[in-house]
Amino acid sequence: MSQNLEDSPLWKQSLTLTKELRATIKGVFRYDEHYTFADPLERNAIQLTSDIASALGKGSEALVDYQYARGHLFSIKGLVLVAQEYGYLKDVASLLTDMELMHRAINHEIERLEDEHEAKL
Repeated sequence: MSQNLEDSPLWKQSLTLTKELRATIKGVFRYDEHYTFADPLERNAIQLTSDIASALGKGSEALVDYQYARGHLFSIKGLVLVAQEYGYLKDVASLLTDMELMHRAINHEIERLEDEHEAKL
């Protein structure tokens, strides 16, 4: 069964992460680094929220959407860590903590759907 998007804690969490990420990277990257870091970060963050919204709309058929969401989350984390290593981002501890919490929540949904699928077999 699908869930109301605005009531979903996971979707709210993804939206909060997207806003936090955007605030963190705003004005940080030089123009020539914008396409290397800022654009992919924002694209992945928006795609993350979109994947979760799609999953919520599909209900029990949402496994692939949650897997895509997890992939986008990993892409975001990887880019954040590289940007930190290059010295562009300084304090990313809160962002990384939020990503870890979101990763756990997405994994929970994936495991739940996999269990449901196995129970049907």
